[in-house]
Amino acid sequence: MLRASKNLFRSSKSNARLCIFANQRANYFTDSFNENDKFTKELNKYPVITEGFGGEYAQQLFRHGFNTNQLGYIKLSLEEVLAFFKKQGTPLTATTETFTQFLKQSGVAPEVGTDLLGTVYQRGQETIFETIVREYNKLYNAHFQIAYGKLTMAEPLPAKYTTHLYKMKMATVGTLAPLKTRVAFTQDYLPSDLGGWRADVGEDSIDKSFVTELGKIITDEKQNSVLRSL
Repeated sequence: MLRASKNLFRSSKSNARLCIFANQRANYFTDSFNENDKFTKELNKYPVITEGFGGEYAQQLFRHGFNTNQLGYIKLSLEEVLAFFKKQGTPLTATTETFTQFLKQSGVAPEVGTDLLGTVYQRGQETIFETIVREYNKLYNAHFQIAYGKLTMAEPLPAKYTTHLYKMKMATVGTLAPLKTRVAFTQDYLPSDLGGWRADVGEDSIDKSFVTELGKIITDEKQNSVLRSL
């Protein structure tokens, strides 16, 4: 829940707005934007290109969040609301008592719980909410130079190959990620007799699904071990 962390990300706002209204102004996010706002003065452009209507909403939220120092709070709120609907299996259009209570207890940002949901509900665009969350996260991660990657190996590597694993990650970051981007890697294993590895960062990848130099090192060592045992 966001109750414990919301004060880190936003200024005080009235809880009276924590409900959905179908008559919310569609231009809520843009009516305060101008050539002298913080976004224009400090950034003047979005850190990454977004797509479709979901991307447009995400841009509006990002600009508003940047102007009000609430980028992190809005990110957490979007993810919290999306998780609620997925867990409950409740249609986004349903203004149920359960959802209203959830908004009050969780501390979701009014910009998300009231303004965004009210606008997409009014326009009949409820189905793009998940896209809005995804596109906002793209903007957020690009702005703070954060990326997420996955390294897929043919088999788990012994501890003595830590240096080789580190070199693969560094090669991946240098090839697939923008300059100075921090990449948080997860690891997966896909058994293969050919050895090799694959690295994914965002929508880009390096596919080395064959016996690479590292694969040869491991293979040669296994063969030498067999020979020594004869």
